[in-house]
Amino acid sequence: MKNILVTGARGGMGRATVAALRDKGYRVFALDLTAGEAEKGVIPIACDITSSESLAAALACVREHTDSLDAILHFAGIYMLDSLVEMDESSFRRIFDVNLHGAFLVNRSFLPLLS
Repeated sequence: MKNILVTGARGGMGRATVAALRDKGYRVFALDLTAGEAEKGVIPIACDITSSESLAAALACVREHTDSLDAILHFAGIYMLDSLVEMDESSFRRIFDVNLHGAFLVNRSFLPLLS
C-alpha cells in the first residue's frame, strides 16, 4: 500500500486530492488545523504546520501506521486579497510563515519517512 501525506487536506484542492487518492487505493495521512472524519484509507491528523511540536506529534501518529511515505503533497496555505503595498506586516509574515516556512517544516519533519 502506498502512503501519501497531504497538507491542507480539508480545503478545496486538498480535500479533492485526498478523495482521489483514497479512491485509487492509497492510504492518505490528511493533515489540517482540525482533523476531519476518519474513513477507510484516510487518517485525519490535526496539525499546525508552522509548529515543530505539532509536526512532531503528527509524525508520531504517522509512524503508528507506517515507516515510509511515498509522497508529500502540499496544499496548506493562506491567501489574503490585500495588495502587498496595503497589507500590514503581521499579515505578510503570517502568509510567509504558513506558505513557505510551513512547507519547509513539513518536509524537514517527514523526510526520514520518504522512500
